[in-house]
Amino acid sequence: IDVKSIITEPLDAEKLAPGIIPIRGAAYAGEAGIQEVAVSIDNGRTWAPAELIGPQETYAWRLWEYLWQIKKKGKYTILARATDKNGRRQPENAHWNVLGYGNNGFREHAIEVQIV
Repeated sequence: IDVKSIITEPLDAEKLAPGIIPIRGAAYAGEAGIQEVAVSIDNGRTWAPAELIGPQETYAWRLWEYLWQIKKKGKYTILARATDKNGRRQPENAHWNVLGYGNNGFREHAIEVQIV
């Protein structure tokens, strides 16, 4: 099973006020389980660890949260990248497959927000 993560909050194209902004989502790695999720708010130049929330259950999505302290106005591309307990990291770009089950690239699941 491919390692994957999604961002569920904030929403893509959302306009937000400066301050502390929770970035939340979920990650999945099947039987292996999630070891960590990293978040980038600068389009992948730098990464910070997110906090994993709740228990680790086999074959279940793992929730995560990152509290982003932002003061500067502008547009930001937010990425989330998961790593499983076997050290497999979510790829930057997905590899195409027939039914789309391999759609796990972190670039495809990025969001853009604007701080106003």
